[in-house]
Amino acid sequence: MTERVTRKSWNELTPHPEELEALDALSDEEVARRVADDPEAPPMPDADWWRGAEVLAPRKRPVSLRLDPDILAWFKAQGPGYQTRINAVLRTYMEAMRGH
Repeated sequence: MTERVTRKSWNELTPHPEELEALDALSDEEVARRVADDPEAPPMPDADWWRGAEVLAPRKRPVSLRLDPDILAWFKAQGPGYQTRINAVLRTYMEAMRGH
């Protein structure tokens, strides 16, 4: 089975300001009517469709970090997820220091 690949440039996909203004001027009812009349628009699921969606956290970067042995042992002793907890401590410190 072969697929046909269609490519578009970013400029072709980005709406022009005039198009955005025209869309903004439409009433909710008009938008709903146009969507209902569009054969390519998929049906909208109920309002709770997103509840099962997976929320992806920003990707983390692996680093080599030198820690005192007692600090590492303490975090590891807290159980699985010690690296996440170390990250949370560092994030809290960073956010506190941003205000200074």
